Amino acid sequence: MHDQAEEWTWRQKSVLALCALAIVLDGFDAQVIGFAAPAMLTDWGIAKADLAPIRHQGVGCVSLGASARSHLRSKTRVPMVRIAARQTARGATGRQ
Repeated sequence: MHDQAEEWTWRQKSVLALCALAIVLDGFDAQVIGFAAPAMLTDWGIAKADLAPIRHQGVGCVSLGASARSHLRSKTRVPMVRIAARQTARGATGRQ
């Protein structure tokens, strides 16, 4: 059991920073297009419905990328979830 007063290691802080960065950047593309959409509509003279394919393309590309990555990982038989969980636990606990 760890003492709550222990100082965080560099690795623990970096894992926390990377997690925070991932949370901040997740959905950034949707925020940008939502912010830019009104200006695009007026500049280009198009309707809101014309921007729908652009917004949905991001979700489709993420889905295709995730499918391709999982297919490649299953072919190489690398248990990525287990590796990622182990690395996260090592970073969080400060163990090598």
